[in-house]
Amino acid sequence: MESCGMNAIKYILFVFNLIFALSGVGIIAAGAVVLGQFGGSQRFLEDRILAPPIVLIVAGAIVFLVAFLGCCGAIKENYLMLIAVSIAGIILACCLASSIKKRDDDSK
Repeated sequence: MESCGMNAIKYILFVFNLIFALSGVGIIAAGAVVLGQFGGSQRFLEDRILAPPIVLIVAGAIVFLVAFLGCCGAIKENYLMLIAVSIAGIILACCLASSIKKRDDDSK
């Protein structure tokens, strides 16, 4: 029998993953709206204007998939799904940390 604390942790984890999944859907929607607004005028625009919406759509899809895995793993208490979400979070944090670079001071 589960204790009340473990049951609360399960639902808190589910709610946070649900918030991230909805955020992923929002990111996908924002990228799709921007791509829809400027996608028709592709021949007048440069490629660098159309690249950010595609990046938003891909990033939103990744966030949604990882958060959906977390939701399913939390509700079903599936150990392997929760480990997959944890590994994906660690990889995402490492990618974020490696992309941050020190800003050069030009004021010297």
